[in-house]
Amino acid sequence: MVSPHPDPPVATRPAQPEDRHDARRRAEALVAGIDEARRLHDEAHAALRAAAHQRRNELVWQRLDELPLAALRDAGGAGLRLSAFEQAGITSVGALARWDATRLDAEVEGVGPATATQALEVARKLYHGVAPQVRVLPDPATPDASGAALLAALARYEHVLRAFAALQPLWSAHQRLSAVLPTLEHAGGRLRWAFSGRRHKDAALAAAGEAFAVLDDPVVTAAAASLPAAVQSVRAWSAPTEAALWQDYVTRGADYAAVLERAGTGLLTAAVPGRARGGLAADIAARVDATPVDTAGLTANLRGYQEFGVRYVIAQQRVILGDEMGLGKTIQALGAMCHLRNAEDARHFLVVAPASILQNWVREVEHRTDLVPHVLHGTDRDEDLAAWVAAGGVGITSYDTLRLVAVPPALRPELVVVDEAHYVKNPAAQRSQAVAAWLAACERVLLLSGTPMENRLGEFTRLVSLAQPEVAARLGSEEAQLALVGADTAGFRELVSPVYLRRNQADVLVELPERIEVEEWVELSGDDLAAYRATVVAGELMAMRQCATLGAGPARSAKLERLAELLEAYRDDGRKVLVFSFFRRVLDAVAGVGAELTGSPVVSITGDVAPAQRFELIDAFSAAPGFGVLACQVDAAGVGLNLQAASAVVLMEPQWKPSTEAQAIARAHRMGQTRRVMVHRLLARDAVDETLVELLAEKQRLFDQVARQSALAEASASAVDTGPAESSPATEVPEATLAAQVLERERARLGTDPAGGQVGPSGLPAGG
Repeated sequence: MVSPHPDPPVATRPAQPEDRHDARRRAEALVAGIDEARRLHDEAHAALRAAAHQRRNELVWQRLDELPLAALRDAGGAGLRLSAFEQAGITSVGALARWDATRLDAEVEGVGPATATQALEVARKLYHGVAPQVRVLPDPATPDASGAALLAALARYEHVLRAFAALQPLWSAHQRLSAVLPTLEHAGGRLRWAFSGRRHKDAALAAAGEAFAVLDDPVVTAAAASLPAAVQSVRAWSAPTEAALWQDYVTRGADYAAVLERAGTGLLTAAVPGRARGGLAADIAARVDATPVDTAGLTANLRGYQEFGVRYVIAQQRVILGDEMGLGKTIQALGAMCHLRNAEDARHFLVVAPASILQNWVREVEHRTDLVPHVLHGTDRDEDLAAWVAAGGVGITSYDTLRLVAVPPALRPELVVVDEAHYVKNPAAQRSQAVAAWLAACERVLLLSGTPMENRLGEFTRLVSLAQPEVAARLGSEEAQLALVGADTAGFRELVSPVYLRRNQADVLVELPERIEVEEWVELSGDDLAAYRATVVAGELMAMRQCATLGAGPARSAKLERLAELLEAYRDDGRKVLVFSFFRRVLDAVAGVGAELTGSPVVSITGDVAPAQRFELIDAFSAAPGFGVLACQVDAAGVGLNLQAASAVVLMEPQWKPSTEAQAIARAHRMGQTRRVMVHRLLARDAVDETLVELLAEKQRLFDQVARQSALAEASASAVDTGPAESSPATEVPEATLAAQVLERERARLGTDPAGGQVGPSGLPAGG
């Protein structure tokens, strides 16, 4: 609880002899109050650390108990004879680790001191190898006592942090007052004062002056006024019921993770600490670390990497935040706004985003900050614009509306945030030009995009030019070319450090539950296959994709049968399921299957559902206990929404872009998710699904074998996106090109020409 801010300059006022008693009394009272707050904080902090380490120890022993003795050989005990241990009933690494060498030597026949010592050393090595891999945060699907104890300790510590948030100025005040109190106490008595020399009296008066300088500081006075209520709040806190704790954890998993990380338990840190800084140049990383931030008014608990992101935005002023989907770019943007409001008295912030996610921004501003959102879009745009200009807050508008937003020339937002910034990568587009004009007129700029460049250096350079043109110019310099030709990824990242910060889930979210992806292949029935063949002959690609999923009807298709089986299993487990498809007809069929299992209508989120209504549907879906199904159109619900209440995802058909599927999965598998996420891809054999999957895989292999031979291509890709291969240029080919190739292959595979005749080996009609 030490303030990161340096002490302000000491401003003392002359003190009179009689002032020393008042100074001493007030200083002692404040120091005692701060000591009590510190004691309460330290008590809650120690309880949390104890609960976290106890749970880790319990989980490590569970893992060791599951490891057979044979694991000792793989961990360095290749020469160990294990039969003697097994004959004595010691069959797991955990069972062995509970013995000591002396007992093994004395009680287990055939085991001497050397063997006992070696076996236990390897067992200890396994213990220390397993410990960092343990996920301390519990899974609500398997609640247990140690998990509940950890949640209770986290909830208590979070309450302490929130209650004492306004007391930050008191920590340095405590240090300064503690330094002068001994002098005030020594010169306190009347008789001692009378017989004190001039040097001691001057020291006492100086100490009183310093005490008054601290006690009369308006910031300290305000914090001290809130101290008694904060202490009383912490003393009065009591843990919620266990059921309430688990439910709150499911709802606010990200906050619990942030508290655990902030407590410094060492159990929740970046897998590769340097990667949390995005590979920034050392001098820039140091400057960012030294940048103070004040996020008062932000109600969310920032993770360490998120606070670093806020510092980066503040320190560098005009930047691109390219964190992978699910890492909380929105929260970091809001944190920067709160800091600018608190530290620089900034009043006007502007967010530009696709129209489909404007309501998501409204919701985040309302729920995560004390800032006021104003939607500068729609029929009430002018009234809301006037309110924003007059009162300040967060103006939120769409790309298409931005050109119509006119503000007084003297008013320029203190921060402009451009969400999904890859929308403005084409400089010829009107929306790109409108955004560029606004950014050129504003001092602070923040571009957000989870896929900021899609591995194309030209598009990346365009975004950089919007933020820091001088860095964009250097991307064509000899230095940049040398970095690229030499495939010097680190060098390239250092080059773009002033403007670009990106972290991936694997770098910073070690607590994120695992994600298991399963391909569910199904066979089309005879009638469905015949109907599908007809769509291929007709060359109707969209009909081909839908028929592979829905069949010919009226009987339920193979995919819908498999969906019903999956939903039934998840109903028995009480888990919520997201089902994604591109097609409305498929979503209607999904809703029908889901309704049969839930006994009530299943709602769908499509492009026709207004953004505000989407959040109402999501809230109802998340709040309902147990099993639930939400049918989602992949283009409408695949971005901008948080759906951590679901822990299973079903993709009804493959998409043209694997990155589209990744975005949909990220609605559930993201920061705050507390359960293991299951992903099911439903795929039809001998149909368009198989051809599309094969074609994308071939293109990826071609990219790996050919394009990566180019040092320029490899360096560009690595520098621009260190994430998984789904966003590589190999798989982001134009849809029209991919569609033509899929149709051509399907016709060739089925041996049909467009008129329905058979095709010979040469590709010409048979007999021609």
